Amino acid sequence: MRGLRKVLPITVVLALFLALLPGVALGDDTAGVTTKFTANNPPTVVGIALRDATDGNDVYDTAGMVPGTTYTLRVAVSDADGYGDISKIDIAVFYANAADTEAPTTSDLDTTGVFQWVSTAATNLTVIGTGGTWAGSTGGVTKTTTDTTQALWRFPFTVGKIAKEALGQTAEAIDGWHFYAKVTDSQSATGDLYNRGSSDKGWAMAWYGEIGSSVTADVDFGTVPTPSTDFTQISKVDSSTATSFSIYSMANGTHNLTVKASSITGISFASTDSPGSGALVLTMDVAASSGALSRTAGQRLSTGAVDITGYTSVATTSDTLNNVSNTDFSSMWIKLGSGITTGAYETTVTYTIANA
Repeated sequence: MRGLRKVLPITVVLALFLALLPGVALGDDTAGVTTKFTANNPPTVVGIALRDATDGNDVYDTAGMVPGTTYTLRVAVSDADGYGDISKIDIAVFYANAADTEAPTTSDLDTTGVFQWVSTAATNLTVIGTGGTWAGSTGGVTKTTTDTTQALWRFPFTVGKIAKEALGQTAEAIDGWHFYAKVTDSQSATGDLYNRGSSDKGWAMAWYGEIGSSVTADVDFGTVPTPSTDFTQISKVDSSTATSFSIYSMANGTHNLTVKASSITGISFASTDSPGSGALVLTMDVAASSGALSRTAGQRLSTGAVDITGYTSVATTSDTLNNVSNTDFSSMWIKLGSGITTGAYETTVTYTIANA
């Protein structure tokens, strides 16, 4: 028991002693931490303007664009944090026939060209998606500045060859090509702007058509009897013993295909399958398959252009070759009348695509 009595007084005295010590606080305490932050200002797109390839002149919405042509799109940007804060600019050139059409995010062959610029590749403009003949620029992007917060980018781009034909501002309803730009800064803040033309109907797009063939040398019938009792089909294309060849065509709007032959000295073109003296019959057919070619389904040629059967008022192409062109096939047949002097003859057969 004496051991217990000694311990208790010491404990009480010690507790009192600690309580009486100056400068010692028992209970809650606090600590301060200084925090800092910087406010990020979102960027804005101030303006969008279409210019010619050299950035020398404006391209007005009434004049419009031409497929396969290079233009410069000016995009003016402002950022209170400095134009160096801009990390990315997205651009869309797109067809619209409704006022509320939003800008697409990826390219297609005939209604949209989408491009992207990034600060890490400052002179390049890249096509986003499968754009066919839409093209951006490698090394052609430039930028000028007015102060530390504002900059003007110049983006060269090439319109796709089958960009949809449109009337733009001359249309009664919306039928045109519109521009959109969205700018992103280092903190992923964004600003954007549309340019839909002077009356929101967009820019016009001119009609465009292109046609070509796989022939690089000559198409040959070989030796043809005169007078002929029947038709002779071509027997050689270039260095091959092919009886047909490919025709490639593309257009951004409704079109016709026609064909004609150049004149041959001393020989006329017959208008029936029975050529008279000094005349010939030259027949041509075009079809989607080489196996479907038929002399009787085609048309007789002359020195004047004739419509190709099945290829009048053709709607916009469903592009299959290199994403830009239809592939069709053609062959020819010949029959000679009497009275044609033995010798070598040639004619140039011209296929033409035209606005319908």
